[in-house]
This record gives sequence, structure tokens and C-alpha cells, in this order.
Amino acid sequence: MVKVLEHSRVSPPRGAVTEKSLVLTCFDLPWIHTFPPQSFILFYEFPHSSSHFLEILVPDLKNSLSLALKHFFPLSGNLILPSDPTSSMPTLSYVEGDSVQVIFAECVNHNFTDLIGNHARNAGPFHSLVPQLSPVTRTPDSTIVPIFAIQVTLFPDSGVSVGFTKDHVLCDASTIFDFMKAWGLITKSRGENMIFASGCLPFYDRTTIRDTTEEQETSLWRVVGKIKRQDYQAPSFPADLVRSTFVITRNDIQRLKNMASGAERVSSFVVVCAYMWTCLAKCYAAFNEALHEDDVEHMSFVVNCRARLDPPLPKTYFGNCLAPCLPTIRSAILLGPDGFLTASRLIGQTIGMKLRGVLNFSVNDLSDFEARSGQRMLGVAGSPKFNFYEIDFGWGTPKKYEVVSRNYSGTMSLMGCKDSDGGLEIGLSLPNFKMDAFTAIFFDGLKHHIP
Repeated sequence: MVKVLEHSRVSPPRGAVTEKSLVLTCFDLPWIHTFPPQSFILFYEFPHSSSHFLEILVPDLKNSLSLALKHFFPLSGNLILPSDPTSSMPTLSYVEGDSVQVIFAECVNHNFTDLIGNHARNAGPFHSLVPQLSPVTRTPDSTIVPIFAIQVTLFPDSGVSVGFTKDHVLCDASTIFDFMKAWGLITKSRGENMIFASGCLPFYDRTTIRDTTEEQETSLWRVVGKIKRQDYQAPSFPADLVRSTFVITRNDIQRLKNMASGAERVSSFVVVCAYMWTCLAKCYAAFNEALHEDDVEHMSFVVNCRARLDPPLPKTYFGNCLAPCLPTIRSAILLGPDGFLTASRLIGQTIGMKLRGVLNFSVNDLSDFEARSGQRMLGVAGSPKFNFYEIDFGWGTPKKYEVVSRNYSGTMSLMGCKDSDGGLEIGLSLPNFKMDAFTAIFFDGLKHHIP
């Protein structure tokens, strides 16, 4: 059980940020109606009492968060969606007094050590450690959408978790990683000085995106804006759903790369995604859930485009700058003896084609996603490039990073590994009986079928 100790609202320091708004770009607009919101947690060792938490940690975190929001002000604001999509563009808006919802809580019946393990764990408790976004507000002229919330939960005398929930239209993983890093540095150093040399301060100038026109953005908004924004209701998930973390070492990754040497892009991301795709297909087949041989399996992931634009955007550009990739393969091929190699080639080719035409998406890609609705798709969240295990609030580095929202969305998470130089962590949620089968397939493949 999680007991709420305090509901807070935290704003940037008064007068530190003038009223500001950011007009959504072609990279933001496709995410307006994307659910579920993204939720993730950092777990830290924290062997302190409830009184220490409330008297020392809570005030420190609220103060440092306020300073971080001075630089990342859109997190305090709201998404403003005009009721008439022909009247104006949607914006991320901040006005004096806007704030982030922050919950401070205490967990009294979940074992901290169990939650930070890699083994199969009940998925349910993780949802109590991340906040829900506040409800939307509707006026005659617009819909006002809260887009960010935080929950800090104490496990008395053992640990603390910091949970985040954000609407994807706010920003992508690159931006939220920079925010988390900045907040951690401010908390640890008890001031802002360290963040100026950290390379994580956001860049806001959207006029530097020169490859899109105002007409393209307006056209996309008129398509997206016709869909009424709904209040999000979290779907139910099976009571026996479990979460597991699979560690794949640098040596294993190199062996996979050797097998996929004919692919266009033989990166760690490509070969790990291809291997997971084939293992999942085999897992489904083991329970007579294999698709018809002529049916297709889908994958979805995104690539960071900041460095691919002309001119390139700084890596700290605030917002979304992603291109969606949607490779598709016949089920019979994925399950066949060359399934891994074919999947590796396909994923690499899809990335190459997307990066050669970064801005050739938007409405067509929305249609592609809709056409795949209800079909089997493996989503991939995260990237080996973001090391969430380096985010330090002064309590040491995290013991575990978990993407909670993958419980709902048929998604695996992928990130650098905390304990392995060059290795990766893969997070997956499945019903318990399927997780047992998947685990056997995953490790058997690495042990016996990869030279």
C-alpha cells in the first residue's frame, strides 16, 4: 500500500520566467493523441526514516525542483489545444503561477529489494509509484491539458523512488533525460552552478527547424485537431502480469552483430531488437498464438533526428525530434531459421530509409499507425544512448530504472546496463506463464544458437 503524505505544487521561482509559449512543430503534433502517458521510475537506496524524509528530503527536493523548472519551464505549464483547429496552432504554454503536481508518499507493504530485481515481479505495485496526470479542463475556446507530474515515494529505512509521468507531446526521452540530470545535479550540489557546465540546459529556438513550413504544420494540425482529446483512462491488465529485466552483455551483443554482418546497420539497437522480436514470436508460437504464415508481425520505434536536420539541432533541443519507424515482416519468415538475420536487415534498412528522408512523415505515418491498430506489434521504448543510471540526487546512482507504461502498450524498454560495460538492459512485461517460456527461449538462444 502507498500512503500519500503530501500533495504539492511546485513552480519556478517567482519572477524567474516570463509568460512563454512554444508552438508545436511537425515533430510534436503526431503525439497529441498518443496514449498511454509515459511513466518511469528511478529507485535509489535511502536508509532513512519517515521523519528524515519529511523534514529534510522533501524541502530539499521542492527547492531544487523549483530551480530546475526555471530552466525547463514548459514542464510546469500546459498543452493548449484550440477548439477550432482552423483558428490557431496548439501550444505548450507557461504563465506565472503554473506548477508541477508533486506527490510525496510512503510505501509500507512492498519490498524494495524485490522491486529493484531483474527477476519476474508482479507488475501491479509499480503503478502505485508513478503519478496520474491531472484531468483536462475545457473552455469554449480550448482544451487545457496538464502534461507532467512527479511522485517521490519513501520505503522506510531502505529506499526511495522518484516516479515521473509525462504526455509525449511535451518532449521526447532526450529532453526528459536532460531535465532529470539537471534536477539531480541541482539537488546534489545544493545550487545551480554545476548545471551550466553539464551540457543539459535546454535549447528552445524552434525557428531553427527550417525543413518544415508553416503550411505543413498547419495542414497536419488540421488533421490531428479534428480528433477530440479524451481524458485518459488506464486500461486494465492481467492480474498475473509480471515484469522482468534481461541483461545482454557486450560479448553477447558482439556475437549477435557477427551473425547479422550483412545488415545495412549493425548496431547494438538493431541486433537486440531483432533478437527480441524473434524470441517473442517463438514464445507466442509455443502457446499456439503464431500468426498465419502469410500474416505479418509489426515493430515500432523512433529515431532521434536532431543531428539529421539541415542545419542540425543542438542535442539539447527541447521538445520532440523523432521520426517513427514501422518495420513489418511475414510471421513465417520471423519464425524461420533466418528470422534473426532477416529481422536485423529489415530494421537496419528501415532506419536508413527514415534517416534519408527525416521529414517525409506526419500524416502518412499517422495513417500507418492507425492501419496497424489491433494487430500484433512490438514497440521499443528507450535507447542505449541514454544512461539513466548516471542520474544522482546525492544518494548515489540508481539501483534500478523501470519504464512503467510498457505494462499497457506491448512495449519493451531498452537502455544501458548499470552493471555491465557496453551491455544493455531489456525490460519486458508478459503474463507469468508466458514470461517463463520467453525466459527459456531468450537464454537458450544466447547459449546454444549464436556462434
